[in-house]
Amino acid sequence: MAQILVERENRRFNPDWTTQFFFHEVKGKPTCLICNSSVAINKVANVKRHYTQNHPDYDGRFTPGTARGQEQLDRLTRQANGQMAMMRGATSLQQRAATAAVQALYPEKPDIQQAVQSVPLSRNTCARRIKVIANHITEGVIYDLNMCESFSVAVDESTDVNDVAQLSVFVRYYLNSKFSEDLAAVIPLTERTTGKKIRWLSKGKALQRVWTVRQHIEQFLSEIGGDAAERFLEILRSEHSLRDMDFLTDILAHLNDLNLELQGEGRNVVELWLAVTSFKDKLHCFYEDINSDINHFPITTEFVNGRDDVVNLTPARAFLVDVFLEVEHCFAGLDSIIGIIELVA
Repeated sequence: MAQILVERENRRFNPDWTTQFFFHEVKGKPTCLICNSSVAINKVANVKRHYTQNHPDYDGRFTPGTARGQEQLDRLTRQANGQMAMMRGATSLQQRAATAAVQALYPEKPDIQQAVQSVPLSRNTCARRIKVIANHITEGVIYDLNMCESFSVAVDESTDVNDVAQLSVFVRYYLNSKFSEDLAAVIPLTERTTGKKIRWLSKGKALQRVWTVRQHIEQFLSEIGGDAAERFLEILRSEHSLRDMDFLTDILAHLNDLNLELQGEGRNVVELWLAVTSFKDKLHCFYEDINSDINHFPITTEFVNGRDDVVNLTPARAFLVDVFLEVEHCFAGLDSIIGIIELVA
């Protein structure tokens, strides 16, 4: 009776549900792009109920209609399309193999052939085929990375079908006269994570976080006691160690800013060259600044102003020289095409 009422109401999937509730249509049923669960009836109340009850944080993290929301929707859609294409490919391959085997064994019995063709693949068979394909792709990426001269790594936050945060590791490399980009690994993040925590994976943010909670760390080490704790306490209470940590926190924050400028899809070589050139100019400014007002190093400034005696910043100046030489070395390849860059810049 319920099915007859549904057919009479002529309920159909509304495309607006995709942008509003992260749903798409699979075999006539509204299916959640986030967790891959389906709703029995094409009804907005059912779709909305599933979205609000099972994914309440999505409105805050990926608000529909915003750029971040659209980016997440595009990512989930590509993921779903890829999974369906892989399943169709694995199913087709298995069915062709089974059909060929039955035709060879029972060439005069079309009823048996038809029966075998109509048998669906089990879930375990599909999962096994997907695992084989995934392993093959992984081995191919590892082989290419071993063959190429150099490669770069980028990380991004994503979620799986159960909305569990994971770290996606991408690699970009040059091999066989072409640039390639592949997904190297997906690492589940079992603890609760946010975009801010993902950015703490960089050294600058990590050290800044340690500096922010250094007093709590010192209190914790004092409470637990022990030889190891005492050694760490000596480091935290040492004037030289605090000076070095404050300066490293400042300079690594600047390096982290450069790192972010060099990331992002669609960045061209001119933009990267301008970012590197600008940072090298900043290093000259930093070197002069460390000899005078140290305005570009706020944490170091706080440390210096809190001391009555003169703070020796000679190690900081030497470190800035090393940073400049390292940047020159890492981006030496840009010098070979500087003529072309200046022409199009």
